[in-house]
Amino acid sequence: MDHRERIGDTSLQVCAIGSDTTVDCARGDTSPDRAPTARTMRAPLDKFYIHAYMYPMKRSVDEARATRANILAAGLASFAEIGWEKTTFVGVGARAGVTRGAVHHHFPDKLGLLTAALDEGWTDAVAPLLAALAEPGTPGPERLVAFVSGYARSLTGDERFRRLAIVSTIVAPQALALEPGITAKQRAMSAWEDGIRAALTDTRCRPGVTVEVAVLVIITLVHGLTMTAATQPELLPANAESARALALACVHGLVA
Repeated sequence: MDHRERIGDTSLQVCAIGSDTTVDCARGDTSPDRAPTARTMRAPLDKFYIHAYMYPMKRSVDEARATRANILAAGLASFAEIGWEKTTFVGVGARAGVTRGAVHHHFPDKLGLLTAALDEGWTDAVAPLLAALAEPGTPGPERLVAFVSGYARSLTGDERFRRLAIVSTIVAPQALALEPGITAKQRAMSAWEDGIRAALTDTRCRPGVTVEVAVLVIITLVHGLTMTAATQPELLPANAESARALALACVHGLVA
């Protein structure tokens, strides 16, 4: 049974099946003992759901977030596949299943879309890698191996990660304002450097190798893998074993 009453700016809907319960539409009160008044309704209820105007508002917010996420994914894919110049809001909207106006609603211009795609994309993408660097109870060298091998595998096994690498390396420099487009990647690299240093705190480096040198070598390898993913992806490790072998070669050359 469906009862509706409009009170001020709030529209309430009661869907009910079962035993007697009084619903006060003005107060949102439900009580078997409350006498019905001009502003209450009695209906047989076992379960009831009151949907005020807040529910469609929340649903609209959730839908807007989902639309924005779809646009970001479509934008990242477009930048990675056809580059900066050829990417348009019309094309991004078509990929996301929305109109050009919907894309403009969330992002004022193409640079804003690029910046958000990199910023939010790298924040999510690096989380598992940072977790590997901070794994409690795991020796520092093994954490470094897990980080490097995980990065290499992500470039070949995670399409979104690969697109982030391509866009950061090739597309972002084509944008008119380079720095905003790669600020997120720089922040991510800073977090990686901190994690690498932390993993080296309880690790003995080889003679002549300092912590800062070790950090530089690993970060340089990461940059090289990123560029390789963008230009010669066939050279990347093809499986987990190859990725781990690469990581072991790098890390064992730095630590004793």
